[in-house]
Amino acid sequence: MSSYSKDKITEQFVEQYKQLGEKQKETFSYICFKLLNENYIFGQKEDEKDLYYNIDLFKDILQNYFNIIDYELASDNVYKIFYLKSSSERTSLKLKKLDSIILLLLRKFYYTKSKETNSDINIAITYDELLDDINKTGIYKERLKKTEILTSLKNLKRYKIINFEYKFYSTSDVLTIYPTILYAVTETDLNNIQAILSGYGSKEEDSIDETDEG
Repeated sequence: MSSYSKDKITEQFVEQYKQLGEKQKETFSYICFKLLNENYIFGQKEDEKDLYYNIDLFKDILQNYFNIIDYELASDNVYKIFYLKSSSERTSLKLKKLDSIILLLLRKFYYTKSKETNSDINIAITYDELLDDINKTGIYKERLKKTEILTSLKNLKRYKIINFEYKFYSTSDVLTIYPTILYAVTETDLNNIQAILSGYGSKEEDSIDETDEG
């Protein structure tokens, strides 16, 4: 975006912001905070339904604000998702190796199970299924501790990729995979996902850039 275009967008944003009431400014600030910290707002979650529709009301001014700081406010009206996109490397999300591997496996589960069930809203898997697939990759020579996996799952829950109960004592406990994963991992071809996973076997670094996250 040229500096001239950004100047025009900034002018528009300032004028829009001036027209907001105090309560609206508070709502606007809260929405920005949530998007910048969690990236995804998922309107099908009961506790985010109101927030989703508030974003829809503030869409124009939010778009201008995020354009100023090199983001794009993107949405999916079918799944009721708002999320941030950016092509700038400085805004890419840094994930640990295990986080990234689990994310790819979850995307694989989402692909296969949505085909089996003819539904792609929320996909459910058990912890045992996930653990089995982690072991099948052969990336880790020793069996991972449950606490290590749980830490990664908590990170992905924070970004609303999945949902689960924190007690997580049983291998039959269920993980829900949200359609937000479609934007976190764009590879829909199982061969592509498998190729990326295979590459981890020879990697020594503990983190990668996950550029599809805002």
